[in-house]
Amino acid sequence: MISSYIGENKICEQQYLDKILELELKPQGTLDERIRAACMGIPPFYTKIGIGTIVEEGKEKRNLIARNI
Repeated sequence: MISSYIGENKICEQQYLDKILELELKPQGTLDERIRAACMGIPPFYTKIGIGTIVEEGKEKRNLIARNI
């Protein structure tokens, strides 16, 4: 599931803990932009949100136009 917020959803929580559900949490703006880009036919969507934070660990990194994203 890709979401910006799941609240206190006990079903999702249990499925995540039981490794039935894979969860990808994204900031609301990033999620909105990913959806917009997909609707416009723009395949990749890159953002610099999360650079230099724990979120960056283990993620693909690209250097475009001399900027890390």
